[in-house]
Amino acid sequence: MRFRTMRRVDRDLGADAALGIIRDGHSGVLCVDGAEGYPYGVPMNYCFDGERLLFHCSKHPGLLLESIGDGCRAFFTVVDHLEGTRSRSAIAFGTVREDPSSMRRCLEGVIDKYVPEPGRAGAKDGIPSAVNRATALVFTIEHVSAKVIDRPEGR
Repeated sequence: MRFRTMRRVDRDLGADAALGIIRDGHSGVLCVDGAEGYPYGVPMNYCFDGERLLFHCSKHPGLLLESIGDGCRAFFTVVDHLEGTRSRSAIAFGTVREDPSSMRRCLEGVIDKYVPEPGRAGAKDGIPSAVNRATALVFTIEHVSAKVIDRPEGR
């Protein structure tokens, strides 16, 4: 698939910046074609392994897992608020699928990202029981873009 170039090329930060925003971002929104015919977006914590995005969610069926099915096209967006109305954002386009075999890697990555150092070892001790209650989603990136919103004062 050929992806469009950004309309406002003066705001384009490029692919390297997009991957940096994704790597360093706190959370984002995963968007898929919803099983009920409407687009479905859900805020997610995540980790980035340098190539793929990894998410975890409940194993219990819900709209997200129903929408993903055996895999689907998706996008994930992260916003980095700077100051006032200034921000940078990145969008990753690709495919997402459920992959329970990636659960341990996903949980380790999420713990490394979100849990402060003194508590990481204890949090990782809970991984074996979490593996039974959750599943991993793997997002394969096909295209990324990033832009900056930086309006001068008075505009």
